[in-house]
Amino acid sequence: MNRFNYGKIADGNIEYPPAEFKENGMIIVGFTEDFILQHGYKKIITSDIPDETKSYQPVYTETDTNIIQSWVAE
Repeated sequence: MNRFNYGKIADGNIEYPPAEFKENGMIIVGFTEDFILQHGYKKIITSDIPDETKSYQPVYTETDTNIIQSWVAE
C-alpha cells in the first residue's frame, strides 16, 4: 500500500499520512488501508494533466469517501 494514494485536504492542499503513527505509546508502521481510512484519510483519485505543453496546478475536491484531483491552467 502506498501512503501517498491517501490524504486529507488542509487549506486547499493535500496532507499525506505520516510514515509512522504514534498511538497509545506505540509507533505503528506498515499499516493497512483500513487503518489509514479510520484515521480520517481518503483515497486520492488522480488524473492526467490535460495538456503537457501548458502549465497546470492541481485542484482537489473532497467527497464523502474520496479526494478527486483535477487541473486548472495557470
